[in-house]
Amino acid sequence: MKKSGPMRDCAKLLVSLHSTIGGEKLKVVHRKYSDPQKGAVAVLPPAKYLMPESSSSDTRVLKGLDK
Repeated sequence: MKKSGPMRDCAKLLVSLHSTIGGEKLKVVHRKYSDPQKGAVAVLPPAKYLMPESSSSDTRVLKGLDK
């Protein structure tokens, strides 16, 4: 199985976003997606075990989202 490429990069970005983004602005979104009717996906832990290595490009992308 290939361990790099666009899909892997996307997965790494999603894991890093799930791991780091939070706060007051997202409480409503968290509450909405904590609902069992929506699969309670907000309460699932980040899939960090899928991403053993970290990439500095992930943090560069995240810094751009703070604006």
